[in-house]
This record gives sequence, structure tokens and C-alpha cells, in this order.
Amino acid sequence: MRIGVEIILLFILSLFHTQFVYAQDDSKSNEEISRILFYNVENLFHPLNDSLTNDDEFTPDAIRHWNYYRYRQKLIKIYKTIAAAGGWQGFDLIGLCEIENREVLSDLITNTPLVKQNYRFLHKDSEDSRGIDVALLYRENFFSPVDVNYYKVLSQKDSTFRTRDILYTKGVISTDTLHIFVNHWPSRWQGTIKTQAYRNIAAKVLREAVDSIIDATPDAKVIIMGDFNDEPDDVSLLRILQAKTDLDSVVDNNLCNLSGLAMSDQEMGTYKYKGLWETIDQFIVSAKLLNTENGWYTGKGDVNIFCPEFLLENEKDVPGKKPFRTYIGYRYAEGFSDHLPICLTLHKSAGN
Repeated sequence: MRIGVEIILLFILSLFHTQFVYAQDDSKSNEEISRILFYNVENLFHPLNDSLTNDDEFTPDAIRHWNYYRYRQKLIKIYKTIAAAGGWQGFDLIGLCEIENREVLSDLITNTPLVKQNYRFLHKDSEDSRGIDVALLYRENFFSPVDVNYYKVLSQKDSTFRTRDILYTKGVISTDTLHIFVNHWPSRWQGTIKTQAYRNIAAKVLREAVDSIIDATPDAKVIIMGDFNDEPDDVSLLRILQAKTDLDSVVDNNLCNLSGLAMSDQEMGTYKYKGLWETIDQFIVSAKLLNTENGWYTGKGDVNIFCPEFLLENEKDVPGKKPFRTYIGYRYAEGFSDHLPICLTLHKSAGN
């Protein structure tokens, strides 16, 4: 009973106190729109041990004491975040990372109130050593996948390196076709410089995949979302992926980093490290999606970080707030995630 009351109260509060870090244009409220969410949910593991992956920490008898009650609480918190961010319209597409397997995805969309949204999902177990993957939830009445692929990120110099696949799907939405990529690039846990080469590899794999699409279909509409563990002006994104952060330089087969465009307007980021906000969760689109005269389109003002008070907590030693996470070290903090979710709005041109 307490859980249900908490959900209702936090949802109501979110409607009044939600802060949008990136501005949105309310003048388009009568226009047909579609909304997309990306969310790093921070270690959504099932409590049942998987003998094939290094998930032992997230089991009932391990150091984190990850039991079925905590797992259920985590699912409810993810649902609560999605519901509050989506409002009455909700999201047509939801990219997720740090999910363990198909079972947690099935529990999320069938054993929470998300069941009313009729989501299906795309997912494949990757070779990540911890067993965490990316996934895409989609509403069948909006998006119809016609092609799915999973790109491996491999290192020729380090045969032991394992990380998440990049999920790709091509799908039809009314009169348009979208090409969607969901990413979770290698982390910085061994140090930014030491691990940079791995994120550069991921950027190269993604760039080659995008090039193959645009070479075959020059007017392709591509949406890239993910936790890149790099910021928009880092080498992997700006130089290797060639995701521009200046609208004037976006032409032809270029990619536009919408999160990068908005950085100058932001007061915070999606992740906080040593007291500093970083924008490592981003939306990137192809140049054709910036065309406002041909079907679905988007722009700088259509990306935002969702940061209501219930997803934040006070910093301990310095002024300010930080994401209210599930664990701090090995201590169960009962929060939501160490990342904030990001939202993208698509508009549809009149007459299309």
C-alpha cells in the first residue's frame, strides 16, 4: 500500500515540479508529435544468478543483497520515471541501457503499469562481461521494425575486451522510415585516457554503420541515442563519429548532436562525477531530420533532460544536487539511477 501511495504522490509532484534543462517550444502544441526517451537505469539485474556472466554481486546472498523486493522496487521506480517524464502522451520509443536480459524487460513492460502502454522490445544478449545490454521498447501502433541488427564493438589489440553491442533497427512510422541506434559505449572506470581507445572503436563502428545507411539512402532519417561515456566535444563523438555541435556546419551526410547544441543553455548534465555535471547521455540525428518540410523532423529545442526533484538528492559535501541512485558503492541507497533520462520530441510537417 505504501508503494502505491508513493507512486501517486511522486507522479503528481512531478507534473508540477518537473524542470526541463533544454527549452521546448510550446507554440507547436497543436502539431502531431512523437516522443522518445533514453534512460540508463543503473544495473537492472534479475536476482537469479546467471552462471555465464559476472552478475554475482546482484544476487540475494552477495555483497549487495540484491533480492526480489529490491528488484521489484527498482522496476516500479523505472516505471515511475517513464510515466512522469512521458505525461499523458507517453513515449513511442524508449532506449534503455544497463539491463541484464529479456526477463527484466518482460517484467518491466508486463508487471508494472507500463502493461497498459502495449510495449514490445528489441534485445539480444551481448558479450559484455557483466551481462548488461541495451534494449529498445516500442509501441506497435507507432513503430513497426522491418530490420534489426546488433553491431559488435571489438578491439584488435585486446582480444579479452568485451562490451555492449550497438542495437540498430529500421522501422516504419506512418509515411516515414526511421533508422534507430541504441548505444552504451565502454565506461571510464579504469580512467578516461586509458579507456578512450575503446570508445573510439565504438564511434568508428557506429560511423561505418551510419555511412552504409546514408550511402544507400541519402535522405535517411537516423536517430542515435545512448550513454556514450564521452561528452559531445570529445574526440570519439566530434571527430570520429563526426556529430556536429554547430548547426551551420551540418550538411548532407553529417550528424547533428542535439545534446551538444544545447550544452551552452544547460545548467546541469545527465551524470555527475566528482561534483561536476557531464552530458554523456545524448541524442544525435542525421541532417535530414532537421528538415521541417518533409515528414517527421526535430531540432535543437526538442531535446531535454528530465530532472524532477524526486530523481535528485543533495550532495553530501558540496552545494547542489546529484542523481538519486540505487547504490552508492555497496550501500543500498533506495534511489532511481545514477543517470538522468533524456527526451526527444519529433514533429510532423503539416500535410505529411
